[in-house]
Amino acid sequence: MVGLVGALLLAGCASGADAGASAHAETGSTPSKVWDAATWKPTEVIEPVLATEPEKEAAYREQMDRLAESGGTPEILQVQRKDWSTTPLESDQKVASCMRADGFPVEVSPTGGLRYSTPPAAQARAWALAMNTCIAQHPVDPSYTQDWSEPQLRLVYDYWDQYLIPCLEAQGLHVDTSSRPSKESFVTSFFTQDRHDWWPYSTTMVGVSEEREAQIAQTCPELPPQDVFWGTAP
Repeated sequence: MVGLVGALLLAGCASGADAGASAHAETGSTPSKVWDAATWKPTEVIEPVLATEPEKEAAYREQMDRLAESGGTPEILQVQRKDWSTTPLESDQKVASCMRADGFPVEVSPTGGLRYSTPPAAQARAWALAMNTCIAQHPVDPSYTQDWSEPQLRLVYDYWDQYLIPCLEAQGLHVDTSSRPSKESFVTSFFTQDRHDWWPYSTTMVGVSEEREAQIAQTCPELPPQDVFWGTAP
């Protein structure tokens, strides 16, 4: 895979190895309650970073400038955006469909992320232009791609502790919390070289099949509900 897509789409942690390759295996236990992330009580009130359409358009244009430069495709600066996607998965689906319409075989994995073969050298330029054009037409709303703030970091830490970890364990998965940092340390070091490499969802999903992970993600989303996490709830 090339790095053109990952520069713009919100990063998500995908698995995809064989299910028998990890110690984080499923035990087959049956959940004893109904899990719904929407019922979790947020511990922080998040204010949106981009509150108006002009702010979003300006952020989008900055993203396109970077994509055009990194991909060597200045033509995309003239592309007209067709819509906003609210999640990386939604954008992936639209981009994949757009690429197939241009004759390039691209698929979306069950957990999100684009799947494709590296094009031959003779097609590399055309492929990059098509991909970046499709991304420019169907970008993720910049409201959902900004760097996380300290309130968001505190919120996600609490969500992991109060909802995600218990939810994953209720699905029969073992969550290793032995290296969990304190909330304060997690927040203050997140954007530094001393950042803690603790991400309970991705480490627990090592060795879980993509199909099973996609099912689990419906019940145990990796992050809090989007409107809560980005401050777009009414």
